[in-house]
Amino acid sequence: MRVKFGLAAVFLPALLRGSPEIAPGFTFVPETPFRGDEIKIREPRGSEEFLDIFSYRLPYAWEERGERSAMKFQGTAGSVSTDRFWIDQRIHFAYDLARRLRFWARAFEAEDFDSRYRRFELGVDVQALSWLWLGVYGEVLAEKGGNDLGLRAVFPRVLGQRVTAGLELPDLLMNRRGEDLNQRYSRYGRSYYVDVEGGIGSRIAWHWGVRGNAPLALEDENRRLDFRYGQVSAYGRLRADVTDRLTCVFYAAGEGADKGYRPWSASDFEREDFFRRALQGRAELRWTVAPSITPYGGARAFRLQEKERFLDGSRPADLYRHREYLGYVGIELALTRYAVLRPELIAGHIDRVTRFAGPEGEHRSSHRWAGKLSFPLDIRFADNAGIIAGASLDLDEQKFGGGTLSLQMTY
Repeated sequence: MRVKFGLAAVFLPALLRGSPEIAPGFTFVPETPFRGDEIKIREPRGSEEFLDIFSYRLPYAWEERGERSAMKFQGTAGSVSTDRFWIDQRIHFAYDLARRLRFWARAFEAEDFDSRYRRFELGVDVQALSWLWLGVYGEVLAEKGGNDLGLRAVFPRVLGQRVTAGLELPDLLMNRRGEDLNQRYSRYGRSYYVDVEGGIGSRIAWHWGVRGNAPLALEDENRRLDFRYGQVSAYGRLRADVTDRLTCVFYAAGEGADKGYRPWSASDFEREDFFRRALQGRAELRWTVAPSITPYGGARAFRLQEKERFLDGSRPADLYRHREYLGYVGIELALTRYAVLRPELIAGHIDRVTRFAGPEGEHRSSHRWAGKLSFPLDIRFADNAGIIAGASLDLDEQKFGGGTLSLQMTY
């Protein structure tokens, strides 16, 4: 894993022996991307990029279909400005080489208004015991020093739950095979994670987990500067079928990341710290009035805060903070067996503060109400393939709000 690309990732369901799980190496972020160790005090170009990304989320039926599929491709491209798209592409497949030996591969790419993340992994799992699978996987990069190695244990049945626990070793060959041998790890990072999927009976299902990265330390050979980075994240999804027609779905995710530069005593560098805290949660109710009519509605909260500070007190801290509190309602209308129209209204409050504390620094804040009306059309070519084409209107600015195109194929 390359430090410059960050340690963040997003949710990617996978399968092992017919039961879905979180694929190791990727952190679940339901609707809005976190930015890994690319912590810089910068704000989106406009005020509604996060709102746009939320409106481009996959529909509930696609989520459920993806969870049940061992082989899948999902891709989304949505407009977030006049010249930028939000891109989210994921592919995963698994193949049984023998009765107790499974090979899998996955690739992921995400790009938003200010960052880009790519990852490609290969892995193999072997059934060691009737209740235990063991796996090894690795990242595939041309730069040898940037490749990760991961180990995991999968317990298919633990009190009705599926439990996956793993360890990742980032940049395993960095000190001997890195592009820049003037930089070496004085402390290697390690990433530990646990993922649990299960439920109670047939009406309650959950999927949750936690990941923690032990701080790594990257040392400059001339001992002028020392880089450190650490991160912890958690995620969860809960679905409850209250009745045959009423369903509740809850989502939550959080992340804390810290990085900093520690100069050595003979260095003229200043000690500098960055940190980011991000939280998001959502609750949704779905009511199937008829087989072809399903109204739904919910509420969402999202908060992102990033700060940069010089610890010698040379200047105040820089700060970027973004908060959203949204409500939304929509309805799924099955026009035909293979076409579903999902008009949706999103409205809420956006609060942003940006403070640049340099000599020419500026302090900006904005508090505004935002509204968005979307018209995505879900077209299924068959039970295992479909596209979504949609357009939206920004109600608060009374203008075209962008379009989106998504594709899903499952097997």
